Amino acid sequence: MTNVDAPDVIGIHVHDAESRPAVTSGELLPYFPDRPFQTGVDINMPATTPPDGTITVVSTPRGNTEQQQVFNVPNWASHEHRITLSFNDFEQE
Repeated sequence: MTNVDAPDVIGIHVHDAESRPAVTSGELLPYFPDRPFQTGVDINMPATTPPDGTITVVSTPRGNTEQQQVFNVPNWASHEHRITLSFNDFEQE
């Protein structure tokens, strides 16, 4: 859905921007790019409590684009839940 390719970014915050609710623009969110090693992206992900589906997040690591890392997480509503995903930045064996 979006591509963040910045060599100094280690934290990517993803949420629906207040200025464009229920719309995925893929634009950078304010605040985060001004912080060291972080960025933020406007992405709307339909969710509900209790969850009724999953959200898939894919990371394509440096070195071997065929070794993608995939997470499937329940689509919890963010007003009650948060998730943190940790990807390895380089190719896995």
